[in-house]
Amino acid sequence: MDAQLLASLADSHCSIPTEHSRVYKDECLYSCDNPESPNGLFICLKSFHGVGLDFLPLYYSRFGHRLYLQHRRIRRWKEVPANVVEDPPAKKPTRLAIGTADGFAGNESQYSFEESNSLYLMPEAVAMPLPNDCLPERIRLSIDGVLAAQSAHTLELLAQASNTWEGETRQESKHASSLVQLDNGIKIPPSGWQCAKCDKRDNLWLNLTDGTILCGRRYFDGSGGNNHAVEHYEKTGYPLAVKLGTICAQGADVYSYAEDNMVLDSKLEQHLNHFGIDLNAMRKVDKTMNELEIEANMREWDSIQETGKALVPAGGPGLTGLRNLGNSCYINSVLQLLFAVPSFVRRYYDGRSSILERERSDPVSSLDIQLAKLADGLLSGKYSAPAKGQQPEQPPKPGDLAPAYGIRPQMLRTLVGRGHPEFSTSRQQDSFEFFLHLLTLVERSSSLAQADNPGRVFAFDVEDRLQCGQSGQVAYKSRRELSLSFPIPLDGAGTGDSGAPPPRVSLKACLEAFSAVECIEDFYSPATKAKGPASKQSRLASFPDYLLLHARKFTIDNNWCPKKLDVELDVPEFIDIGFLRGCGGLQPGEVELKFPADQPESAAELVDPSLVAQVRELGFSENGATRAVLATKGGGLEAALNWAMDHSQDADFDLPPQQLQQQQQKQKTAGFEPNPEALATIVSMGFTQEQASRALSQTDNNPERAVDWIFSHMDELNAPADEAPPAAAAAADTGALTDGPPSYRLLGFISHMGASTHSGHYVCHLRRNNVWYIFNDDKVCVSEEPPKHMGYLYCYERVASA
Repeated sequence: MDAQLLASLADSHCSIPTEHSRVYKDECLYSCDNPESPNGLFICLKSFHGVGLDFLPLYYSRFGHRLYLQHRRIRRWKEVPANVVEDPPAKKPTRLAIGTADGFAGNESQYSFEESNSLYLMPEAVAMPLPNDCLPERIRLSIDGVLAAQSAHTLELLAQASNTWEGETRQESKHASSLVQLDNGIKIPPSGWQCAKCDKRDNLWLNLTDGTILCGRRYFDGSGGNNHAVEHYEKTGYPLAVKLGTICAQGADVYSYAEDNMVLDSKLEQHLNHFGIDLNAMRKVDKTMNELEIEANMREWDSIQETGKALVPAGGPGLTGLRNLGNSCYINSVLQLLFAVPSFVRRYYDGRSSILERERSDPVSSLDIQLAKLADGLLSGKYSAPAKGQQPEQPPKPGDLAPAYGIRPQMLRTLVGRGHPEFSTSRQQDSFEFFLHLLTLVERSSSLAQADNPGRVFAFDVEDRLQCGQSGQVAYKSRRELSLSFPIPLDGAGTGDSGAPPPRVSLKACLEAFSAVECIEDFYSPATKAKGPASKQSRLASFPDYLLLHARKFTIDNNWCPKKLDVELDVPEFIDIGFLRGCGGLQPGEVELKFPADQPESAAELVDPSLVAQVRELGFSENGATRAVLATKGGGLEAALNWAMDHSQDADFDLPPQQLQQQQQKQKTAGFEPNPEALATIVSMGFTQEQASRALSQTDNNPERAVDWIFSHMDELNAPADEAPPAAAAAADTGALTDGPPSYRLLGFISHMGASTHSGHYVCHLRRNNVWYIFNDDKVCVSEEPPKHMGYLYCYERVASA
């Protein structure tokens, strides 16, 4: 490489990174190539963008930068590898964790790494091995700076954060320090215990206030206790109990009925001494609740991951895994599911060339480019493990090259999480919430690109029928949804006990519960001008091409902590949901229930009073709680709480919903003055001043809501501000929904292991060419027995009616 040429390029084609520079040295902008790819990654010494060899000509043609660092990380086997799917652990877990020595097995590093670097010149495509003493000083400093720069995703950070899951930590009970203990003379013997109200001799709990020994809760199948301990609390209000048989020098299981959770008691030794129990002299003779929970999670872990089955590794197009970036399994499972849907394949895989040609802005900030890159990585087969029959006949030896299979969606994760309070963190999240969030982003980018929205195949309309119990009059309302979130009818089943065999509920029973008639008390009827009973029923007005079903397995306990129902679902491969079809509006003989102008129908939507009450109990106002339930459209307590916390600082949070809507109506007709700062913020994002002003007028000068409004009302923005949206456009939007036979076949499902959406692990199962596969992060195998009963999200595709 000519030294004089390099010297002439040093100033104009080379920069020296500072501590504030963003160096993209882990992943190509346009493909899933990375330093472990055969040709490594080419890092531009001017912009610090990483580019794979196949896209280097494209990048050079657009930016004209000539100097690149070719960075290769060569991976070798450090020891003879185990099977792709690990054998069941020989040592039983003692801690509710993944990736720790005493928890569930995680991935261990089996590789050693060596690096190779070269200076690469474009368009000559000439490489100079490094180090080289003839380099100009500026180029040398640039290369040294790139190599030394801290990237957001280094291999060391991945090894530390990947596949780690820990159970919830118990907190000190607020009743422990001030617990009142009755001086009733009761002394507890060291053994021979029995429930004071029945003949139970196991699962016994000692109330730390009065010394009564009573049995624990009854399990769903009739086993366990007889609920005498909890009934005693309900009668007396004595909050703390310790599980007899778990008492030993290291402590014991303490349960707070008042806090409805396992807790710590820092004064446990003192509280036990009150009843003659020497903590240090006791011996553990019963399983702790943590041990029972670990056993339950082992059953769930083994079932979902098909432990014990001789799973055959799979590879090829559509069978590429996604590496865990540290609590990213919820992202990986959703992405695998979405790219099994043809509309996403057409938009981002078949259309990736046109996307790259059209999108000339910063690739790091382009959702279309990052999804097209992911589609190529998942569906081309270039990054997958070898398929059966293509694997080496001899096992690798230490020192052999270890190909890096699977892809790391690092840029995509950063992009879709940008600005989001949860998805921008490295914490575990709810895969269902991420699914909806990603579809929202896809809809926005599709609208801006004037392209078909691939997520529209999930959209359908729900018909809500409201009947006034006083007048008999009926109102119908339609709402757009992307998923059907159904309750699980499990009367009397708890979520706090472990060790019980889980009940099984049919999917049809769950869908029937979704469409069941709800009774509402104290409904203010516009027909009678009085409060009285009403009923509400939700059914489907249309059936989408792809139906996403969300099982409401998570609920909120009395401490406002998410808890998971220990339940299994009986899920068939084929379903017909024709019984959910609505009646299509007002029927012959029905009288319409009309809402006056000062009570707009959209503001008079029915809400579950008990749900509003639960949100209020957390400290929110009546109006704020009502708005939260309305905004989340019956999505449950957790969704309503999240909305309330996200919007509690809004200026209009405590306004009555009807008053808020009236204000918005007035703003449409009266003169409106946009907030100058909010207007400037939106204009800086690339929107016109007219668009920004109109959006702010519709959202009470709230810039965040205004941006959302712009993306969801692009068609309206083309119309004059003083005109209503054309009726034809609204009709076309409704007519664009696909509707057809209500017959479906299961395409895939996402399962969750763990007690909370914010911990645990997600796995995806997909049916491809009538073969089921398990996608467990970067591991892809043929699935022998897909655990359909353990699913959290189910995706069905329409099939022809039988």
